[in-house]
Parts: sequence; C-alpha cells; structure tokens
Amino acid sequence: ALFLSIYGSTVFYPSDAVSTERACELAANTNGICYIRTSRPETPVIYGNQDNFEVGKAKIVKRSDSDRVLVIASGVTLHESLRAADELSKEDIHVRVMDPFTLKPIDRDSILIHGRECSGNIVTVEDHYP
Repeated sequence: ALFLSIYGSTVFYPSDAVSTERACELAANTNGICYIRTSRPETPVIYGNQDNFEVGKAKIVKRSDSDRVLVIASGVTLHESLRAADELSKEDIHVRVMDPFTLKPIDRDSILIHGRECSGNIVTVEDHYP
C-alpha cells in the first residue's frame, strides 16, 4: 500500500516466473520508483516466454462468452482464482479471470470493459499471506 501512494511510482505484481522476469525487465526501463511484489510460495507457470507484458496493461487469463463475474487477482491469488473458476464452471457458473500485472498504474479501461461484459459483477481477490 505504501508504494501505491508514492507519486510517479510503478507497482508490479507478477503471478509466475515469466511475468516476474518481464516485470524486472520493465522496471529496469521505467522512469521513477518501481516496486515488484513477488509471491512467497512456489507457483506454476501460467505464461509462455512469447507473451508480451506492458506497464498498465492487464491480462485476461480465463474467459468465455457466458462469463457472469470478473475476478481480478494477482500473484498467488491468481492461481487460487483460476482453481475456483474451474470448480464454479462445473456448476455452470462462468467466471472471467483478470491478472492486472501492474497495480499502479491499474488498467482501468480493461476493468471497465470486462466488468460491463460480466454484468457489472466484479470481485477482487487480495493476498494477505501470513
């Protein structure tokens, strides 16, 4: 939360090894203060080496035309959200999952677009790992 309040700062929250590597590359080439929040537990790799990442651009990790809820999650919570989305799909509840990649700047436009496509239902999942 501290770095979010610092004017001109960039806050990365990668969700796997590939996005962490991209966050390091982008931070090295970004003016101003950069903070990269990484997860403690080992996590599976979601992204491929060919995936492109940009500061302030979210990634849609799971989607369908019948999604009713947009779930926004980063780091370890992205993996938990993907598992939850898979379980909910077994009950015919379709969930779109977004990885914001940067918390600051946040991809407001993507949140608004995908939130509208999911009937305005948005859930954020935060990591408060002990």
